[in-house]
Amino acid sequence: MKRITKAALAATLALGATAAQAQVLTLSTTNPGGLAHSVGTAIAKAVTETTDLRMVVVPAGGSPMPAVAGGEAECGINIAYDLAYYVNGSTYYAKDGAHPGLRMVAAVLPSQLAMYVRKDSDINSVEDLRGKRVPSELNAQLAIGAVYETFLKLGGLTRDDVTSIPAQSIVQAAEDFSTGRNDTFAFSIGTAKVLEVDSPRTSERQPAGRLLLAGRTKRARTADRRAHECHHLRHHHVLRRQRPGRDHRQDHHGGA
Repeated sequence: MKRITKAALAATLALGATAAQAQVLTLSTTNPGGLAHSVGTAIAKAVTETTDLRMVVVPAGGSPMPAVAGGEAECGINIAYDLAYYVNGSTYYAKDGAHPGLRMVAAVLPSQLAMYVRKDSDINSVEDLRGKRVPSELNAQLAIGAVYETFLKLGGLTRDDVTSIPAQSIVQAAEDFSTGRNDTFAFSIGTAKVLEVDSPRTSERQPAGRLLLAGRTKRARTADRRAHECHHLRHHHVLRRQRPGRDHRQDHHGGA
């Protein structure tokens, strides 16, 4: 909890320095249930309670960056590598072009993301996902779609080796898992959504519910609980529009 407080205050100071004249600040995040929304809510609360500003969280539905780039929000929470791709107009953002008007304010919190499976499944590693149902597309969160592809490659698999189940977002993929539509899902360790899916009540939808990180056993579950208690997160950053004359490449690469 101390880590969250310190990081939130660091981000608050950076934001307050450029928005001292504003009465209300809008913070763009992903939909409720995801890590970016949880982190954004904590930051907004700290800003509102400790400064003369009022920060309002507005879920973007997908990536928060278009809202910031378009002037609909003063700042937002995003994953470092996704911000890099968006600013530079590379990989899955190539068709959208570069957005040099965005820059990173602070590296807020570190995060660990894992693939989860049911405790009673025969999946003990990513390689064991061969022939299994794996979320795909994630059109509302292309960065998370890239995470799934990376996991598969690390396991020596391609999309041809699994059954792809389309999902719009990381939250939908987790909910699909809880209803038995998927055999796995990816999410940041220790987040509220993971604990919700892992709860006995949610697990009743799948007779032997409960979760384990793919390839790990009791130790993984213990690490998950500890991560939730100490909020050990990585890669989520605050972003805002670039001020004229600033080198966005220097600002971005310094914390990615």
